[in-house]
Amino acid sequence: MKTLSSEQIQQLFQFCEKHSVRYYDVQVELVDHLASAIEIEMSNNPNITFDDCLQKEYKGFGATGFGKYMSEKEKQITRSFQKERNEILMRFFTPPKVFLVLVIAMILMYPFYTMNLLLSQIVAAAFCIIIPIVLAVFVIYQYQQKKKRSHKLYQLDSGINSVQTVLLGLSINISGQLFARFLPEGDVLPKFNFSISLFLVFIGYVFILITIASYNQYQSILEKSKKEYPLAFK
Repeated sequence: MKTLSSEQIQQLFQFCEKHSVRYYDVQVELVDHLASAIEIEMSNNPNITFDDCLQKEYKGFGATGFGKYMSEKEKQITRSFQKERNEILMRFFTPPKVFLVLVIAMILMYPFYTMNLLLSQIVAAAFCIIIPIVLAVFVIYQYQQKKKRSHKLYQLDSGINSVQTVLLGLSINISGQLFARFLPEGDVLPKFNFSISLFLVFIGYVFILITIASYNQYQSILEKSKKEYPLAFK
């Protein structure tokens, strides 16, 4: 059977990028599909040129071009991503870690349980600082990793960004409310409320755990991507 040259394979990558297929992992799948179809067509019809065969295969995708294929492939990657994310999250919350989580949670609850205003305000103030720092470190790390990639990968960009957006919103909301509550009472600031502040600290603590779990997830997917798509990291 006719085999495509490395130059022709590179042309397929360029063709995909020209037709709005931005992500390298999706390009690889699509190029493999196109290459197989073209090799079969050129073997069956020796008189057809590579370019004519490529255009013929492209027309076979319909009026939307690669749009439908990209949508299906991205959904497939997203489903795989979500499954892996759930598995990583479940591994993260193993019995020893859950025990540690509960111990730390009880320590954090102690000032609120004893109604110690000063300690409660210190805990609330600490979370105003810790929550944005944890998120900032996570975002900066992702940005640095992204700069190292010569190609975009859908399985790294998909899902993580949506998680980031949700966590960022939670971070701003929780930090803002806690900041208003641990300060001394004034004309504008609300009176320090133990129950509400405890709830916000608890939510903030869960937020930090989710961020750490998301970091572990990102690391796992990153290592997997380096093995599957080494050219994306050169």
